[in-house]
Amino acid sequence: MQRLLTILSGIFLALSTSYGQASLGNHIGVKGGYNLARFVESNADYNKFRRSYSVGITFEKQLTKRLSLSGDVLYSRQGNLIKVINPSYLVDRVLFKYDYLTIPFSIRYAPTKTPLCLGTGVQLGRLINHQTFFLPVKGYTNNDDPTLRRTDWGWLVSASYRINRHLLFDIKYYKSFSSILLPYDYIDPITGGSSVRRFKNRYNSLISGCISYYIK
Repeated sequence: MQRLLTILSGIFLALSTSYGQASLGNHIGVKGGYNLARFVESNADYNKFRRSYSVGITFEKQLTKRLSLSGDVLYSRQGNLIKVINPSYLVDRVLFKYDYLTIPFSIRYAPTKTPLCLGTGVQLGRLINHQTFFLPVKGYTNNDDPTLRRTDWGWLVSASYRINRHLLFDIKYYKSFSSILLPYDYIDPITGGSSVRRFKNRYNSLISGCISYYIK
């Protein structure tokens, strides 16, 4: 997955550097917006959105009159806020701050005589920072946590609105395909025997609203 992420990053940069020779209808610019991130898992009733942001660069290549290929390289702040079932005066919420470098790719379809576009595609991500906070007390950081999957990938759908030739507003929904928690080795404290155990599946999900400003 890491190799695939590197390859796709190279493709994106190659498209970006060749922009000066691109035909009319291709765009490159900057992008930023608001994130609502949460985990999808069995106790989702207690999961609340982590509110944060994403920012980066964006590229769009016109394939036909109605179809275009869209790609981004974004710093995306994700995670989750969990309400504790039995709170105490020390801990009533657990905040997970998971920050990713993400590369979403999608195909956009633009119906006739409308500024709206509909899109679907995939997103690859690399975990670059993670922190866990037990609120209202302070939290801790464990960057060596072996149970966290460092790569993330999944599908996305989006709806976009072209404000003018330079500005585009889009809303995206993303959900990962694989659990972000890895199996772990469990050592029985009595027998000393080891076994592989699994956490309950936990998936990233994200709703984001972003503005793209295209240079040309």
